[in-house]
Amino acid sequence: INTLNTHMKLTPKNKLSLVTNILSAALKSPSVVQVGTRKNVPLPISDKQLNIEMLDDNKIKISGFALLDKSGDLKSAVLLYITTALKKRNIPAKIDPIENVDEIVIDIDDILNEVAVRIFKRDPKTNKIKTAFKCIGGLKDGRRVSNPDECLSKPDIQKRIRAAINSRKKRSTMKMKRKITQKTNLMSRRAKNANKRLKKARGI
Repeated sequence: INTLNTHMKLTPKNKLSLVTNILSAALKSPSVVQVGTRKNVPLPISDKQLNIEMLDDNKIKISGFALLDKSGDLKSAVLLYITTALKKRNIPAKIDPIENVDEIVIDIDDILNEVAVRIFKRDPKTNKIKTAFKCIGGLKDGRRVSNPDECLSKPDIQKRIRAAINSRKKRSTMKMKRKITQKTNLMSRRAKNANKRLKKARGI
């Protein structure tokens, strides 16, 4: 299994945006919401109910948990989610949970270890299986690309807007065609099974 290691510089703004997005996802996670429900925390919990600030170029502080849950269960659930999310994205970071219930401090390195793993995909033009790459971590996490260098490039905002507009116009048709292809096309099923085996072998 080929794993390609490249590097990308993270700015303080990137780090703050990254942690904010992960925190927002954490507060919508079933495991965190269940803690909130059990302790009578108002739902849905919003990241706006917590304070996020940069202490310096590397450290980000999240505070305000004590106002939502004095027992510390909510903070522990969020802490576990953030730790897992950063590890999954292969982002080197040190997390200091702080002894009191209220704060978490995250220390993120300047260099992000961006990883692209080789996968299989069906070529819609030739209906044959070919190799591609999946970005893990960074700005294009989860995106499938033909060249691993694309994982390091900035997202094309105009292209994303056009894709979103077309998706809204043809959403139902595209969804139906995708389901039919995934179930009936032999090459599509072969690529899916091959990717399952690769994912099990490498663990990501």
